[in-house]
Amino acid sequence: MVNIMNYDYALFCRGFVFSDMEINSPKEDWKQFILKYNNKNYYLWYDSKNELSFKTKGNNFCLILGYAMDTVDWHMEIDIICDSLLSNLCKSLNCFYDYLDVLNGRFVIIFGYDNNIIALNDATAMRSVYYHDKKCIIASHYEIIKNLTNETKHPFYDTFINIEKYKPWTLPGDMTPYNNIKILLANHELDLITLKIRRFFPRENNKEISLDEALLILPNHLKNQMETLVKYATPLISMTSGRDSKLTLSTTRDIKDKCIYFTFVNENPNLSNYDQRNRLKDFSYSKHISKVYNLNFKPLILNGQIFNNNELSKILKINHYHQHIPSAILEYIEKLPKGIHVQSNLIEIIRDLTYVYPKPPKHNSPQEIMSGWMMYWSIRHEIKDIINDFWKRNQWDEIFDYERVRLFYWEHRMSAWNNAATLLENDCAFNTYMLLNCRKLLNLGFCIPKYDRDKDLLVKYSTEKLWPELLYYIENTNKTLFDYYEYNTNAQKLELKDNLRYNTNLENKILKIEKNYQVIFGFDKCNLKSNDFCEIKLNKTLLIKKYVQISLTNDSNSLLTENNALYYIKTNSNLIYEQDLSTLINKSNIINIELDLDNFEELSIGIFCLKPINLNDYGIYLNLNLEYIKISDKPFQSIINLIAK
Repeated sequence: MVNIMNYDYALFCRGFVFSDMEINSPKEDWKQFILKYNNKNYYLWYDSKNELSFKTKGNNFCLILGYAMDTVDWHMEIDIICDSLLSNLCKSLNCFYDYLDVLNGRFVIIFGYDNNIIALNDATAMRSVYYHDKKCIIASHYEIIKNLTNETKHPFYDTFINIEKYKPWTLPGDMTPYNNIKILLANHELDLITLKIRRFFPRENNKEISLDEALLILPNHLKNQMETLVKYATPLISMTSGRDSKLTLSTTRDIKDKCIYFTFVNENPNLSNYDQRNRLKDFSYSKHISKVYNLNFKPLILNGQIFNNNELSKILKINHYHQHIPSAILEYIEKLPKGIHVQSNLIEIIRDLTYVYPKPPKHNSPQEIMSGWMMYWSIRHEIKDIINDFWKRNQWDEIFDYERVRLFYWEHRMSAWNNAATLLENDCAFNTYMLLNCRKLLNLGFCIPKYDRDKDLLVKYSTEKLWPELLYYIENTNKTLFDYYEYNTNAQKLELKDNLRYNTNLENKILKIEKNYQVIFGFDKCNLKSNDFCEIKLNKTLLIKKYVQISLTNDSNSLLTENNALYYIKTNSNLIYEQDLSTLINKSNIINIELDLDNFEELSIGIFCLKPINLNDYGIYLNLNLEYIKISDKPFQSIINLIAK
């Protein structure tokens, strides 16, 4: 256990600093390593909670600081990994990067070849690396560099601090609170001689593979990681009721007796607070799962204190300007045994991303599209020059055919917010491991077809392969599949293909994809006007039973916001149901209708535009996915029940 009164423990915990200048250690108990290369000394100070390995051969060298896992030979021996990195570097840079792609962990690597010295970090920058763009100094915390260089505050930082509405979680781009100090984002390396950054991934065009091919890799890879990790540390598994946490949980099935599981909840939750309601739901789910499967579960009860005006709070604010959940730190330290925290956050990268942030209604440039993923930055015009500079330096026009927005999410959201802010905050309690922090696996999220990503099939089927019983529990709820079980055994699924009629005012602009029991319809890439519509119609000869169940989804990678378009249901041209289309994106809606068969003639399902829409702003298309229609003589279980007039 850590002595919680020793607040100095939290300052720059697990940190480091590296420079070509002879510098003092940021903390008294740090270790020093002096690197000699090309007749020049370089100085490294580091917290002893990091492992260090250094190997040299000829004029090449490799230094790794942190921890790493080799996911080919399945071990976490840092000296062997450093040897392998150097061996591949001596062959070629491509061999070096190829081996780097199969490593997981949280580390910084400094390597030398052909009189160059390069610094880079792990696949999603879990080991944060900050750098000075005028001097050869890199460090785990921007405040370390500021203390060594006396840099002044960036003029935009006060503006950021004072934002009240739509305050982003991070500064834009790779900014820090100080001039000339930036964060090194994932997939980039820093030349410590020229002080220029260079993108080293992707190195070739994206190669699409099938979902089945991806499923031959991901589940077993994740399971092998967990079984390797448990040989070196006790996994501390944070549980929620979400799908990402469920996948992480599924990897522990065969080693669950060697893991500790935990989640936290507010002591007196404010049920009007969205985050606290979610925590209560997560807590209830985690307790239930732990009881059913006999997991070693540690409940963490937050008492609401956020360290106001005490020393620990001040130290956490020095470590990073963004506070995540500081009230959990003392609970982590007091209630959890020594181990390594296994988080699920990176799974977002390999599945659909459209739900994450509300998007501004229009994006006029690639820079604005990217800044939209930074949470509201694209609606703040004062940062235009900052974003343009960031765009140029991070070489966003040199990424082959990878999806820019998706890759940007990986590199910016994970590097600048999740891994910098959250991990630096938690470091005084434990180190962190993430199963998807391996470039080989993250790349799978770009390789599988878009439909499979939008439907989150890689995550769902991986969970099914590893621990299928977990799918019985519905994510983000306290319900199970039993709550959704359809008792009506007389239901008949309609064959929709070739049995539909289309009605629209833009005949040459509509999108139609018909399968036996499913149809996707709407508008293809075009400009739409107010009152433009597209609908499908089914007549009485097809709907011959009294009760109808309709399942609707929208799985497009759409940026559609509220009050732009509706989806609706009509019977005999009478509107019986309508809803904003943006609420359906990546969700499903099951609607039950009771028909008056004596007076029923026709049922319509459609999309209606409320205002002009340029589909270049909202994704590739605007569509509605009719997953199925069932009919029955007996009522369906209700989710939404409508009586047709």
